[in-house]
Amino acid sequence: MENFFRKHIEGFLTGFAVVLLGVVVFCFVWGMVYLSRSLDSVFDVNASVASTTSFNLSGAKALNLRGLVPK
Repeated sequence: MENFFRKHIEGFLTGFAVVLLGVVVFCFVWGMVYLSRSLDSVFDVNASVASTTSFNLSGAKALNLRGLVPK
């Protein structure tokens, strides 16, 4: 094994660099596609319906909050 690496070190390193570069390019392309799909769903107008919130005044009056805040 050592003799193989000593004789073919340039080819091995070149091949390793090409494989590593391919992995980096694949991850970059996958990330860009994932990001563009995620952003597409964010900017979609029909994706979500706005919900209204209400405040229950009678329930707020019934709360007994005395003693929660220390003096």
